[in-house]
Amino acid sequence: MSEPIPLAVAEAQERRQRANRRAAALMVHSSSLCRLDRERRYLLKGLIYPAELSVWYGPPGCGKTFLAQYIAHSIERGRAVFGRRVSRASTLYLALEGESGFRKRMAALTQVGGEAPNLFFYAQPLNLFSDGAAIAGVIDAVRERSIELLVVDTLSRSMSGGNENAPDDMTQMIGIFDRIRAETSAHVMVIHHTGKDIDRGGRGHTSLKGAADVEVEVKRAIGGARSLRVVKARDDSDGHSHGFRLKVIDLGTDADGDAITTCVVEECDAGAENEGPEARLSKGTLQALDWLREAIAEYGEPAPAGLPMVRVITKDKWIFVGKKRTTETTDDAVRRAIARAITHLTVAKLIAVSAPHIWLMER
Repeated sequence: MSEPIPLAVAEAQERRQRANRRAAALMVHSSSLCRLDRERRYLLKGLIYPAELSVWYGPPGCGKTFLAQYIAHSIERGRAVFGRRVSRASTLYLALEGESGFRKRMAALTQVGGEAPNLFFYAQPLNLFSDGAAIAGVIDAVRERSIELLVVDTLSRSMSGGNENAPDDMTQMIGIFDRIRAETSAHVMVIHHTGKDIDRGGRGHTSLKGAADVEVEVKRAIGGARSLRVVKARDDSDGHSHGFRLKVIDLGTDADGDAITTCVVEECDAGAENEGPEARLSKGTLQALDWLREAIAEYGEPAPAGLPMVRVITKDKWIFVGKKRTTETTDDAVRRAIARAITHLTVAKLIAVSAPHIWLMER
């Protein structure tokens, strides 16, 4: 009869067995097996790859939604973006900030760049934060249509009831995006806002910054153009900038005979408009000028007889757009900002006024 094993020896043997079981569960490889992947698939080279997460952020009115729709349309069409190669793929756009504007912009993209039958969209409220059925529905939609790019516009609208600043809530959203990526292999492209201090990047808890494979800042350049800058690229080079403008597109007339217009992205050199009269204007005046451009694009009408052949708006429409585009400023502050801007922009000969009509001066 064998002697009993001392307790200390038995415990040591049990610890070794547990350690061996844990080691057996790990997929450990030799570094000698690593090889350069020359066939790595991309959707937008250097920025958008399958099964990754990117965050594209900027302040209200900077053009990030126009840019995201342009990229989604270009990927479906297989058309290069800012000189970067594109692999043609099906895309799904979760347009959570308004269906009517999305439809107009897509109509303009189709008019300018061609049909995109495999660019699908969803334009109703959707709460991924606390609705398991909504998450499952997105996963099913992505699988059924072989989607490779999923755009979530915006993060805020997709996490109703959650707090962007709370680490637990933001971590939960990251986990949801991770689940979608893991179960579909689609790239998740999140459109996000900045906070009061735009220089601090996307608003909310920094865990999102850490989780993103790519971060892109979108902003209005000093001279009126827009730009995007690659802030972070986990496996590629960062720091690159690209410029774009918002070009007004005429879509015809409505039932009353009034013009229907919107904008599309037009690529340009980064910093191409950083000189001239706009370079001397304050941030507040430049922001008001952005509101004016958007107001003319959305609500502009042909000038009446006696004025130049331009599109004009009233001050009320300008204020209306300003209120929509700034969520952290009071209505009175918007009115005062536009009143000051009218003076400065008129002196700079960037706008002209013939009450009640306001329009942009040609440069």
